[in-house]
Amino acid sequence: MIGQVNVEPHTSKETTTGGSPKIDLALYDLSTHPAVRAWSTLHGEAARPRGIQILKFPRGEFDKSCTFRVTGIGPERTSVIAKLSRAPIAQLECLIYRDILPRLPVPRLEFYGTVPSEVQGLDWVFIEDAGEEKYTRDDPNDRRLATEWIAALHTSAASLPEFENLPDRGPAHYLEHLRSARRRIAASHFNPALTRDQRAVLDRADYYLQSYEASWNELERLCRFMPRTLAHGDLARRNTRLRVNADVRGLVVFDWEMAGRGVPAPDLASSLIRKFPSCLGTYFSSVRQTWPALNFEDITRMAVVGRIMRVIAAIDWASVSLQFEEPLFLAKPVSYIQSYIRRIETEIGEPPWTKT
Repeated sequence: MIGQVNVEPHTSKETTTGGSPKIDLALYDLSTHPAVRAWSTLHGEAARPRGIQILKFPRGEFDKSCTFRVTGIGPERTSVIAKLSRAPIAQLECLIYRDILPRLPVPRLEFYGTVPSEVQGLDWVFIEDAGEEKYTRDDPNDRRLATEWIAALHTSAASLPEFENLPDRGPAHYLEHLRSARRRIAASHFNPALTRDQRAVLDRADYYLQSYEASWNELERLCRFMPRTLAHGDLARRNTRLRVNADVRGLVVFDWEMAGRGVPAPDLASSLIRKFPSCLGTYFSSVRQTWPALNFEDITRMAVVGRIMRVIAAIDWASVSLQFEEPLFLAKPVSYIQSYIRRIETEIGEPPWTKT
C-alpha cells in the first residue's frame, strides 16, 4: 500500500501546499514506489528517482487524494507531481489538464498522463511540479495576477465543446452540500463525546444553514442571471503557485477536484482575493467586454453568493468528522465550523437577495 515504508521517514521543517509536513522517503528503494511504477507504465523505464516526498497523505481518510513529489523522473530529470485519487476525480482532472487548460489563455502546468493504480478504483495523475514560489495575498501584483487569471478562465472556458462534459457545480451542487451538512449535524446530536459548547456551535451553524435552505430559491434566481462557465471551486493559496517564464510572472493552478460547470461566484469568493474589494473592480474590467450585460453591482452580488456557496461546502466537509466519538478528533472540525460561522457573521451578513 502507498505510504507503508519499512524505514522511519524523516520530516522536514517545510510544509506542503496543504499545510502538512513534507516527508522524505529516505533509505527506501524508490523504484518500487507505486508512483514510480505507475510512471514507468506510462513512459517506459524511467530514470531512477532522486527522491520522493509525501506532500499529502490523509491518514484514515481513504476517500481523499494522496500526493507525492517524485524528483528526477520528469523531462530533463525534473520533478513530477503524482496524485492518487478516486477514478472519477482523476478522470475530471485529466479532462481539465489535457483537454481544457491547453486551449485557454492562462498559464498552466504540463500534463504527463493518467493510469489506473494497483488498487481498484484509484487512478494516478501526473503533472508538472509547480515549484515553491507561493502566492502572497498582501502583494497587489499577485492579487492582480490572480484576479486576471480567474477572469480569463471564466470568460474563455464555456465556449469549448468539453465544457458540457464537466460535472454540474451550480446551485444544486451546493444545495446538496447544505443538506448533507445538516444531516451530519443532526446525527451528531447522538454523539456523547460532544461538549455542551460544541453542540451550541453546531446548532448555530445549523441555524444559518436552515435559513439559507429556506430561501434557496432566491439564491437560484440570482444565479440564473450569472454566466455559465468553468469554476475551479476551491481556489486557495495552497493550490496555486507563481512562476516566471521569460521574465513574465504568471499564476498556475492545480487541484481541480471540485471544478465543473457552474457560475463564477465560488471563485470570486476565493481566499486569494476575497478580502480585497479592489479585486472585484479588476475582475469587472476584465470581463465586461465578454459579458456586457453585467454591471459592477452584479459582480458584487455574485461574490457574496460565492461566499455563501463556499462556506456551505466548507461546513459540509468539516462535518464529515463529527462522526468520531473521541473528543480529540472532534475539536478540529468543530473549531473549523466555528470559524465558518464567524465568516458568515462578519463577511457575508445579510444575503444579497434581500437587497434586490
